[in-house]
Amino acid sequence: MTDPSTTAPGRPERLPAERFYLVMTERAEKTIELIERRSAVLAWLRTFLFVVATVGLLLGYGADWYDRWCLLIGWSAAFGFLAAVIYHERLRQRRQECDAEIALFAHLRARTLRQWEQLPAVPILAEFEDVIYADDLDVGGRGSLLALLSLARTSMGNRCVQSWLFHPADWPMIQQRQRAVQRLAAMREMRIELLRQLAAHQKRNGSEYGLSAWASQPDWWSGRRWARAAAWLGPGLVLLGAMGLVWWSLGSRTTDAQWAISLVATGFAINMFATLAWGGPIHGIFQQVAGNHRAVERLVAIYETLQELPHDVPLLKEISEVAGHRADCALVGFRRLRRIVRLATLQRDPLLYFVYLALQLTIAWDFYILWWLERWKKQFGSAVPTWLDALGRCEALISAATLADENPAWCYAQPPSDANTAMHAEDLAHPLLPDRGRVANTFTLDIHAPLMLVTGSNMAGKSTFLRAIGTNLLLARVGAPSCASQLSTENFELATSIRLRDSLQDGISFFMAELRRIKRIVEMAEKAQMARHDDPSVPRILFLLDEILQGTNSRERLLAVRKIIMRLLQAEAVGFISTHDLDLAAYEEIQRVAQVVHFREYFVRHGDEEVMQFDYRLRPGPTPTTNALKLLQLVGLDNDATTSEAPS
Repeated sequence: MTDPSTTAPGRPERLPAERFYLVMTERAEKTIELIERRSAVLAWLRTFLFVVATVGLLLGYGADWYDRWCLLIGWSAAFGFLAAVIYHERLRQRRQECDAEIALFAHLRARTLRQWEQLPAVPILAEFEDVIYADDLDVGGRGSLLALLSLARTSMGNRCVQSWLFHPADWPMIQQRQRAVQRLAAMREMRIELLRQLAAHQKRNGSEYGLSAWASQPDWWSGRRWARAAAWLGPGLVLLGAMGLVWWSLGSRTTDAQWAISLVATGFAINMFATLAWGGPIHGIFQQVAGNHRAVERLVAIYETLQELPHDVPLLKEISEVAGHRADCALVGFRRLRRIVRLATLQRDPLLYFVYLALQLTIAWDFYILWWLERWKKQFGSAVPTWLDALGRCEALISAATLADENPAWCYAQPPSDANTAMHAEDLAHPLLPDRGRVANTFTLDIHAPLMLVTGSNMAGKSTFLRAIGTNLLLARVGAPSCASQLSTENFELATSIRLRDSLQDGISFFMAELRRIKRIVEMAEKAQMARHDDPSVPRILFLLDEILQGTNSRERLLAVRKIIMRLLQAEAVGFISTHDLDLAAYEEIQRVAQVVHFREYFVRHGDEEVMQFDYRLRPGPTPTTNALKLLQLVGLDNDATTSEAPS
C-alpha cells in the first residue's frame, strides 16, 4: 500500500500518526471488500470452468463426434480453471496481508490511544525480573512501559529493548541513539515496512534463535566416522552399479548386469540404513536452521530493507553495513543459506516428495545437504550473532522512533547545562496516561538541595508523580523522547521503593520487605559513591521513595526516615520522597537539603453531595490540607460508635 502520511501535489503535509493508522486500516478494509467480491465471482467461475473442462475432455476422448471441438473447449477450460485457481490463491494471500495490516495498525493505534485492554501484556525477561524498579515503574505487564514502547518481534529485539531500559548508558551513547531515533522517526514508510516484515516473520516462524544456537555448535560430522563412511559408500555403490548397467546395455556380458544390480541394491540398502540411523537428527538440524520453510526468505527480505538505512547516522550506518555492505554481511549469508534451505526442505513439498525419496535412496541426499550446511556454518557461523544483534538494535531504535513519531510534542532529554542542576523538567507527565488524562508539572532538583520532599493528601498524585519521573528517565536511556517539553538530567541509576508486597510463603511482613528494599537502595548508593571515586562517569543513584516505613509508629518512623535520608545524601544520591508526615519537613537538617512541594485536593458540591477533586498540580511548600477525616465523612464513617451501656 502507498503511504498516505504525506499529501501531494504541493507542499507535503504529514498526517498525525494516529490518523495515519486509521487511514491505513480503512484502506485495508476496503481492499478486503474488493477481494471478497472478486473471490465470490471466482468461486462460480472455477466451478463453471471445471464442469466445462470435465465434460469437454470426456466427450473429446470418449465420443466419435466433434472430438476436436470438445477437446479444444475442454483443454481451454482446464487451463482457464488452472489460471483461476492461481489467481484465487493470490487473492487469498493478499487477503492475509490485509488482515495482517489491520492487526498491525490496530496495535499501533491502541498504543497511541492508551487502550491497554486491546494490547497484549509484555513480560519482563527472566534476567531482568530482579531489577529494583521493574515492578514499581510498571516496566512489564499489561498497560506497561514495554507495552507502549516495544514493537520488537524477535527475541533479539525484545532483549535489546529491555537491556537498554535496565542498563544506564552514558550520554554520548544516549545521544547517538537519539540521532538514530530522530532520523527513523521521519522515515515512516520504511519503519512500517519493517514492522510488516517482522510481524510476518514472528507469526510464521520465530526460529531465528535456533539458527543462532546451531551456528555456535560444533561440526555434526566430527566423531561420526560411520555416518561419513555410509554417506560415501552408499552413493558410490549405486553410481558404480549404474555405470555397470550402462556398460552392459552397450553390449557387455550378461554376468556384468548381475554384478551391477547387486551393487545398486547394496547401495540402496546402505542409504536406507543411513536414513533410518541418522535421518532424524539431520532433519532436526534442518528444522532448527530453516524453521518454517520460508523463514530464511523472510530474513532475506528484512535485511534487504535494513541495508537501505541511511548512512548519515553512525548507529544506522553500522546496522546497514552489517546487513548488506560487508564481505560477510547478512544478505550474502542468508541468500546462500536460502538456496540450501530450499534443497533441505524438499521433502516438505507434497509434489516433490517422491523426487526427494528417489534422491535419498540413490545419493543419500540429506547427507550432502548437511555437508553444504556445515560448509556454510564454517564460513558464516561466527557472523550470525552479529547479524541478529544488528536486527535487535534496529528493532529497539524503530520502537523508539515510532513512539517519537506518535508524540511529536515530546522532547529528547539532554545533559544539564548548569553544573548546579541535577534535573530540570518542564511540563513532565506520565507517558502511560492518555493525553486527556495527563497533567504536566515543572520542577528543578538542585545539587545543593538534592532532596525533593513531596507532601500531599491521599490520592493527590504523589505516587504518579514519582513514577512519571522514573518512567521518563527510562525512555531517555533508549534514546526515545520523554513526555515533557524539556528535560535535562544527569545520567542516573534508578532505585525505587513504591510498590512493595509482603510474602506469606517466605514469612516476610510488609515492614520487613520494605526494610530490605531500603537497605538495598542504601547499599547501591554507597557502592556507586565508591565507584565514582575511581571513575567519575559512574552514574549516581536517583531514589524514588513513596511513603516509606508505614508499618511502624509515627515517632519512630520520623526518626528512621530522617536517618535513611541523611545516609542516602551522604552517599551522594539524590531523589524524591513522598510523605504524609508534615513534621518531617520541620527537621532543620532536612530543611537544609530539601525542597518541599505538595499536591492538594479541593471540594465541590453537586446538589446535596460534596465531592473531592484533584488538579494534580505541583505547588511549592508543604501541603496546607489533609483529607483523611474528610474522606471518613464522605463515606459515612465519621460518627463515633456508641453503646447504651458500658461493658462491665
